Amino acid sequence: MYCAISKSFKEGWIPDNYYGTWVATRSQSGRVSSIQSFNTAVFGHGHFPDLLYRANHLWLTPDRVIVAPDRVKDLIFSHTDRVVFKRDGSGSGRGVFAIDKDQFDHASVESLGDGVVQTYIKQHPALRRLSPEAVATIRITTVVDHHGRMSLRGSYLRLGREGDAHVRSSSHIRVPVNQDTGMLEERGFTPAWQRIAEHPDTKASFVDQQIPSYASCRSLVLKLHAQVPMVPLIGWDMAIDEEGQVHLMEWNGIKTDIKILEATQGPWYADLGWESWWKDKERWLTSQSR
Repeated sequence: MYCAISKSFKEGWIPDNYYGTWVATRSQSGRVSSIQSFNTAVFGHGHFPDLLYRANHLWLTPDRVIVAPDRVKDLIFSHTDRVVFKRDGSGSGRGVFAIDKDQFDHASVESLGDGVVQTYIKQHPALRRLSPEAVATIRITTVVDHHGRMSLRGSYLRLGREGDAHVRSSSHIRVPVNQDTGMLEERGFTPAWQRIAEHPDTKASFVDQQIPSYASCRSLVLKLHAQVPMVPLIGWDMAIDEEGQVHLMEWNGIKTDIKILEATQGPWYADLGWESWWKDKERWLTSQSR
């Protein structure tokens, strides 16, 4: 598939199934990323648009203060009329629900399970032009090498389709981004890997378009990855609001899609020694069976 996209073979590509089997599962610490209530516990305040967490049958503030059920609605709608609830372990756009103030039902929200209530982001005009309904997100991937050095390994823009309340992997448009300049590449891809030069619904071209506040996105994820060096690779999803402020929507220490970046910009990981990690795991499994 990588060859079909790049029109050539490149030594050092890592197959997605190898990454998922031998790299993503190597660090158990990365699994914390699927539990939303750990966001501020791990990275502190000011990065996530988190309002309240639902965990262990409790409502918690980002400071992990327990909130009485009868105060939940007033707290989450004190400065907004729309919020987003995201379930723990959600991925690919599943388990995400937009909730308006006049439609809020306490019992229904609790029935969704553990997760986070986040402020609904009013996105930057440059991104709204490309994806007017669903909030566009920027995925940046970072790694830590065996010397403890953090670095960026590619980025792309995720755009929603008409009728989608949020970006879904089943329908989204992905556009690779130049990780040095923040400029979109001239071609994006549908979920079926069809090359396109404009958004299918808005007809907005990808040519000469730049991600707002991209330098801030880069510096933020490098700083935050340094706080969790035990996780080898993280995919960070960010949104940019109307004022150009960066909001970290989620971080993915296990479910990190590397296919689009490897196919279009890679190989990104040939210098990390990951090609030998399967041997380490095989040796350990063999020793345990004796």
